[in-house]
Amino acid sequence: MYNKKDNYYKITNKIANNKENFYDLLSPSDCEDLLYFYLYYKYKYVAIPSTNKINTQNYEFEMLDPENRNEKIFIQVKNGHSKGANLYLENFKKTDGIVYLLTTDGNIYNTKNSKKVNQIDFKQNYEFEEIGSTKNNKKIYAINPEALYEFAKKAYEDESILMPQSILQWFEYLE
Repeated sequence: MYNKKDNYYKITNKIANNKENFYDLLSPSDCEDLLYFYLYYKYKYVAIPSTNKINTQNYEFEMLDPENRNEKIFIQVKNGHSKGANLYLENFKKTDGIVYLLTTDGNIYNTKNSKKVNQIDFKQNYEFEEIGSTKNNKKIYAINPEALYEFAKKAYEDESILMPQSILQWFEYLE
């Protein structure tokens, strides 16, 4: 961005438009927002802003289903390439609602001690896949980062899809 204004370094301002570069440009908050707007677009789930607190470590915030206000939805998002981008199903077993998990470049394990990565096959449902359930038999889903990236590209082109500018701005730099 700085070079675009100054052009001191004589480098191109374009970056290859792919999933990896897109997620590298997003902040962790942007990734949370992206998943929120996807779920809003798809199901009209709405966030409860007051549930975004430090003591909610196993989820980013709580959402409600407009068809059933007693149905709670929780999301957990990890963006990045480090070990901290991994998710563990055991952390969500006691959650009393549907859970959506997104890791942009990490893995999902059953437990923290497990060395075996859950293999997620997005073929049945390209956008997400059921990977487990909570103690109350609520479903736990893994979100396909590629499908979410495609949704963001669609939102960039289609102004009728709600999406914050903090996410859409990056498509100006992606070829």
